[in-house]
Amino acid sequence: RLVGSQKLVVLDLNTGRTLKRFALDGVADRKASFLNDVVVDEKRRVAYISDSGSRSAPENRVGLIVVDFATGTARRVLDRHPALQIEPGVKVVSHGAEVWPGKPLLIGINGIALSPNADTLY
Repeated sequence: RLVGSQKLVVLDLNTGRTLKRFALDGVADRKASFLNDVVVDEKRRVAYISDSGSRSAPENRVGLIVVDFATGTARRVLDRHPALQIEPGVKVVSHGAEVWPGKPLLIGINGIALSPNADTLY
């Protein structure tokens, strides 16, 4: 296992320089996590990362990771919460054909977004 391999990196888009690096190893499991989407609340200076879980893991971990830019800490919330879990029977269809027939997509929470005023996380 590579320490620090799961991380959130803040880059300066003008220079490409790394400004900050937040380790996520303590809140994400390399074998059962799939860090999928991130949104940044600039007003509160936090990032939210969806952990969709890994379809091949025996314990498909789903949850939400909150990274606090001011303190440099990351915490896991809603770990394995029912609202974030896999929806049984959901099939992925592309161009009218089922993707992975007979092997449904087994991931939980997928896309996330913040409301324009950043008061609601979807």
